[in-house]
Amino acid sequence: MSVTLRELKIKTGVVKRLFKEEKSYRQEVEKQQKRIDKLTEDGTDKHTIAKQVYDIIILFFIEEIKSLLSLFCKIERSIARIIKYDSRLPESS
Repeated sequence: MSVTLRELKIKTGVVKRLFKEEKSYRQEVEKQQKRIDKLTEDGTDKHTIAKQVYDIIILFFIEEIKSLLSLFCKIERSIARIIKYDSRLPESS
């Protein structure tokens, strides 16, 4: 197996893993949002809710999602560069 093909397989594996990770983060954000909505409905102290929403839960997951998107962009550029410049790759039909 050529080095380039092996490199592509590794990078596509990373992309698959990142998609799964990103999906789980989004699901967790939705789950936590529902929990916060329930706390609000139950009349929990607004300070407690705000602390949980911004400091602990939402910001962490939003930053993680941003980080994953950045990784997606880097890997996409790397894969595109490999495909464009490596003549050893088999032609697709």
